[in-house]
Amino acid sequence: MLPVPRLTLLDLDGTLVDSVPDLAASVNAMLAQLGR
Repeated sequence: MLPVPRLTLLDLDGTLVDSVPDLAASVNAMLAQLGR
């Protein structure tokens, strides 16, 4: 069994990592699977 994490970091404003391209690709893939 994996140990329980003591800390979780959330980077919602792009300070640590520019995640916008990855999020956009994920949403586009989801929409493509839904036929939109």
